Parts: sequence; C-alpha cells; structure tokens
Amino acid sequence: MSTHQTWILCGLLWIGAYVPRASAETTEERASLRTLGGAFAGAGITMGRLSLVSGSALVRTRLTAVPTLEAGLEAHPREELGLYARLGVGLGADLDVPNTEATLQYNVHQLAVGTRARLFFGERADAPCATLGLGLVVVKQDVQDHNPALLVSSVVGGPALDGGLRWPLLDARVVVGARLRLELPTFVRESPRDSGDPSFYFGYGGDLEVELALIEPLWLRAFARYIDRTIEFEGDGTRGAGTRGATSHDRFLTSGLTVFYRL
Repeated sequence: MSTHQTWILCGLLWIGAYVPRASAETTEERASLRTLGGAFAGAGITMGRLSLVSGSALVRTRLTAVPTLEAGLEAHPREELGLYARLGVGLGADLDVPNTEATLQYNVHQLAVGTRARLFFGERADAPCATLGLGLVVVKQDVQDHNPALLVSSVVGGPALDGGLRWPLLDARVVVGARLRLELPTFVRESPRDSGDPSFYFGYGGDLEVELALIEPLWLRAFARYIDRTIEFEGDGTRGAGTRGATSHDRFLTSGLTVFYRL
C-alpha cells in the first residue's frame, strides 16, 4: 500500500469515528442516558494579564500562576435542557507590582451558573449535539491594599451567552466539547478605591473540554477556560492621580483537571 493510500485509509477511519451508528436503543433508554447529570471537583492554574490605561496612567502586570480549586454541578431535567454551576476558588499568589521590585498578595475567583439548551444530531444517546447557553459569569479579584493604588480589588459580573458543540468519539469513551461566549459584565464594584464610573462593558471567552471515561461512573475532564473583559470608565477615579477616562482590560486563562461523577 502506498503512502498516499495509507493516509486516505487513516482519514476514512478517523471520519468513521464521528459518524453516529444506527440506533438500537429504546426511547426510554436514550432519555435516561441523555438526562444524566453529575458533580465534578479538581484543580487548575489561572494565568493572565491585568491592565489599566488612562490619560496619564498606565498599569500592566502579568499573572503567572494562581492555583485554583474547581467544583461544580450539572443537571439535565430534560434531554434538550440542562443546568450548570461552576466555582473556581483561587488559593492566592504573589503578584509583581508594576515598575517596582515589590510584590502584592493577589487572588482571583470565578463563578458561572446558567442553563444550556441542546440539539442532538442523531437518535443515539451519545449522538453529537449543539449547545446554546445563557448564564451569569462573575470574577472576583482580591488585591492587598497598597498606596498608591495601582491595582484594586473588584467584583465584575454579568450575563453571558454561549454556543458550542459536544462530540463523542471512540464509542463515546472520549467526549470533546468547545464553546464560544459573549459577556456583558455590567456589574462592577471596585474597592477600596475605584477607576471612575463604568460606562462601557464588553467581554468574550471560550471553553474547551476533553472528557475520558475511566471506571463508570467516573470521568476525567481536562479543561481550558478563557475570559477577556474590557471596561471603560468616565470621570475621575480614586485609585491614583491622573486616573481619568480610564480603560481596564483583564484576561484570564484557567486550565486543569477535574474528576466528574455521573449521577
């Protein structure tokens, strides 16, 4: 067999892994499998960049590695409808103060809750599906108080809309999921100082998950989660001299492993 024929054969085998098989399940069995929920727990690492730009102030710093504990719940009251809740609790890390040799104690936490609709492409319980979700995403940052306040503690949250795909492979022993997300982080609280009055909000991000079946009902889930948020402020801020008409831009990338227990 030539090299060209070998590549064609490999491609056909790979495509075959995506093709849903003929249904041999009853309606009740399919509904029971599709409505399985569960709980998960694990650990991850959050990296990112924080920046604030105003007329006469510029603050930029990098998050190298904030360890997190991850936990959450998933439920599917109906085949086409699911509920989810996810919490990432940061364990804290030292953050370099821009333009100095000093460090600050820093932490970041993430919360997401919502509902997600599913559209299955096939009759089998493990058929691929498209998802469309609506929820709430909140990010809380805790920064050690310092003067001048180059960085501030904050709680930023708002509604989020996401869409994606879930695709089982290898007889549904592996499941790959990907989602893109748009956010409107309209709730902004900064302390003990602020950047001004929030006037414009925009955020986006995405999720990538790969699940591997272990011993039923346990699954191993590797994940990566990205959040990118921009907030524009009006007026004078109290976080430092020259903070007027500021724009903040925060980016977070969290990745890790969790164990999922199907209920």
